[in-house]
Amino acid sequence: VDLVIRPGEIVGVAGVIGSGKSSLAAAVAGAERLHTGELLLDGRPRTRWNVVKAVQEGVLYVPPERAHDSLFTTTSIRSNISIGFLDLLQTPWNRLIRLREERVRSAALAKRLQIKASSLSTPIGELSGGNQQKAVFARWQGRRCRVLVLNDPTRGIDVGTREEIYGLIREMAADGIGVLLCAESLEEVIGMSDRIVVMKDGRVTAELSAPTAAKPTEVDVIKHMM
Repeated sequence: VDLVIRPGEIVGVAGVIGSGKSSLAAAVAGAERLHTGELLLDGRPRTRWNVVKAVQEGVLYVPPERAHDSLFTTTSIRSNISIGFLDLLQTPWNRLIRLREERVRSAALAKRLQIKASSLSTPIGELSGGNQQKAVFARWQGRRCRVLVLNDPTRGIDVGTREEIYGLIREMAADGIGVLLCAESLEEVIGMSDRIVVMKDGRVTAELSAPTAAKPTEVDVIKHMM
């Protein structure tokens, strides 16, 4: 795979299950190890790439399985939001967390993303899937993001929340963040992307331009997936 993600661009990845698109997203985000090849950020190679390094560099990841890969389901909404930026709230001389700032920032992000809950102390497992996913997105709003890697970000979410998340993704791209979007829904990939990379058996089979005024059809994409 030879892939470029530019600032402010949404790059969609299309392919059937097993095409390699999910592994590609995980590798870019540091969640899967690169055994060959190299990953460059700002034109400079990054070695021993992993999630910790990716987060520090502003390459942030929303994996496909919320309950297994994103959430601490028995802990509070607030904790699930602030886990994304706790390292930024440490006092330099004793490394303790500034709890008041953690509460204020988490509340502001929950309000911004319109997370519906009676209290941020509520266990996140009690929320709807859409509100849980909003909390995952809120987590990454609390720190610098340069590349946002999304792996099926609207899976199991109602239509209204899905549109809210689409709006947030577009806002982030408009602010200069590069977005890598992998999704099972071709409609989602085509509708959201500026450029579409099609994968089959772990290889790129086509790259299609997808400007707002000239979107490819699903047939245009599918013929490169089979």
